[in-house]
Formats: sequence, C-alpha cells, structure tokens
Amino acid sequence: MIPEEEIIRRAMQSVLEFSNASLPIPSSVMPFNCRYHKAGTPTRTSRWIKPDPDFVKVNCDTTMKCQGFWGLSAIIINEEGLVMASATWRTPGNEDSVLAEACAMLKAMHLVKECGFRKVVFEGDSEKVVHMINKENGMDRSYLGLFIQEIQLIKSNFDKCNFRFTHRDNNKVADKLAHLAHTEPDLVWMEEVPLAIYDVYFHDLLN
Repeated sequence: MIPEEEIIRRAMQSVLEFSNASLPIPSSVMPFNCRYHKAGTPTRTSRWIKPDPDFVKVNCDTTMKCQGFWGLSAIIINEEGLVMASATWRTPGNEDSVLAEACAMLKAMHLVKECGFRKVVFEGDSEKVVHMINKENGMDRSYLGLFIQEIQLIKSNFDKCNFRFTHRDNNKVADKLAHLAHTEPDLVWMEEVPLAIYDVYFHDLLN
C-alpha cells in the first residue's frame, strides 16, 4: 500500500500539471459538478438512519477553513446509535474539495480496519467520490485514481463493505468533527465523541 502522504502529493501534483497545461482537461478529470449528477439520490432528511443489524455506519467529512490544510474526520456508529469511535486528522492540502473528501474516506477506512469492524457502511457527502468507488468499469485514471485504488485494496479487509452518498444535511456530526480537526488534530476518541460536538450528535440521535 502507498502511504497516504504520497498519495496526496501525487494527486495534487497531477492537479497542478493539468491546471498549467494549455490543452483542455479531459472529461475524466473535470470537476464533478460540471458533468455528472446521479439520478435517484437520497431525499434530504435530517433524521438519523441506522445501519443494518451487525453493521456499523461510518460518516466522514472534510473542511478547508484553514488555507493550505484539510481538516478530516470520521465517526463510527452502531445500529443502536452508539458511538464506537470518532477521529480527527489535519493534513496539508490544496483547494480541491473532492480530493479532500477522497482522503477523508481513506482515513476513515483505516480507522475502521484498526478498530476491527468487519461489516461496514461508509457514508460521505461527495457524490463523485462515492460514485467512483462504486463503479465497476475498471481502473480509474483521473487524478483521484490513487485514492480509489487504495480504497479498493482496503475493501478486501472487510466481510461486507458498502459506500453510500448522503446529503450534507445528514452529515452534520462528521462536518463538525472536521472543523474541530484544525484545533484538535490527529486524535481518536473510543466509544465517545468530543464534548464540543455532543449537541450535534444527540440532536441527530434523538431525531
């Protein structure tokens, strides 16, 4: 497996090379919102939806409120709504939000693997990242390809592993965790969330 820092470096270098080129960027690496919208995406709702029995649900997110850095997060919740683990990371990054979301998904997968869960549903609010992970038409050659390849490799560590898109309105706990990553980076809370996001977590759980 390629270290995450090297994947990020290569991906950002690819973005820089395309942005400096005089030729048009191929459609395979165009910004997602310019060319793709998946039909039948989930209905917006603020209600927390539990995973299937014996599964855990993992939500991840990112924020770029500090220039030059990504705040990344993940939270693992079981079918009863109980937190199994939550985590924050802060890493150097550029202004490409899709690239940051792919990195957050990869971080989340490593966390779940280390926690030993075998049946997992991963949710993120980047429709492009989820689509690219789920597609079955071979190797992805866009600048996100290294992240997607690594995610596909880690999938083999789980008995069952699904990826779903969720609207940002349904990802508020992970979003607030990602903001916290800039002030409390590289931390893992086992079976709890940081005090700073209690209000958002309990609001989701009770509604």
